[in-house]
Amino acid sequence: MILVKNRLTGAVQSAIALFCAASVALAAAASLLPAALDTLPAGTLDLLTLWQDSPSYDDYVLISHGVGAINGRTRVAAEESFLYNYRLGYRVFECDFVLTSDGYAVLRHDWLGGMQAGIDEAHIPTREQFSATPILGQYTPLTFGDLLDLMIHYPDIWIITDFKDTDDASVTALFTALVNEANAIGRPDLLSRMVVQLYTPEMYHTVEAVHHFGHYMLTLYQTEFYGEADILERYVREAAALGIHDIVMWSFLYDESFLPILEAYGSRVYVHTLSDPAAAQKLLDRGVYGIYADGIDPAAVHR
Repeated sequence: MILVKNRLTGAVQSAIALFCAASVALAAAASLLPAALDTLPAGTLDLLTLWQDSPSYDDYVLISHGVGAINGRTRVAAEESFLYNYRLGYRVFECDFVLTSDGYAVLRHDWLGGMQAGIDEAHIPTREQFSATPILGQYTPLTFGDLLDLMIHYPDIWIITDFKDTDDASVTALFTALVNEANAIGRPDLLSRMVVQLYTPEMYHTVEAVHHFGHYMLTLYQTEFYGEADILERYVREAAALGIHDIVMWSFLYDESFLPILEAYGSRVYVHTLSDPAAAQKLLDRGVYGIYADGIDPAAVHR
């Protein structure tokens, strides 16, 4: 009995010793953790958090059109409209891009007059001039650099690009500017949270020659498609051959008869642009996968 007791005591003492040694080792490792994290490449922690916790763009039903509506105005590409729509619940933002006179990407639908004093198609600003000129006299303009800062501070957001020009030279210039700016701040990983909106299947190759983006959509409003099933099938087939399965069309062109075409290629359809939640829900009930929206409360609709 005494021998058994001694053996048990020895076993307990050994276990305690092992526990203490493990505790010391864990404490030592914990003390080294901050220094180890400091040696990780910029953006690694944000990216790890995103992979572990954040949904993908296609988990969301609504896309905030043109950054977002604010105070009754649509497509106000400004910091205030981003913050307002983020608080409303949006996490996917479509952003229009143009190039300044000195070659930087900024968020504007186009250079038509009326949005920023002294800026129009005949007076395209430098990036500095653009940033210094309020939108509609009151809102803060956004350069692509500003958008990257927002992506850093809001690691759950996704950006869908909208660049109206489709010629090779313009597309190359725009996407080169985007990539260069992300590289300049050491955050090329942010480009993985951008979805490139294409206007032709051929545009895919032009963009890929600049940078490999992981996500693409093919939007049809600049094509000859106007509700014809055979034309839709051709574009869905060409997109699927490139690994692209998100198709975008005008909401009034959508018909449920398109669903077998889309399903045959593993594709889904987004439509633009709605501001009425009831109309949006009706389209979702009829098979639409997602909607570009102006100010609809994301909590008001569901798939």
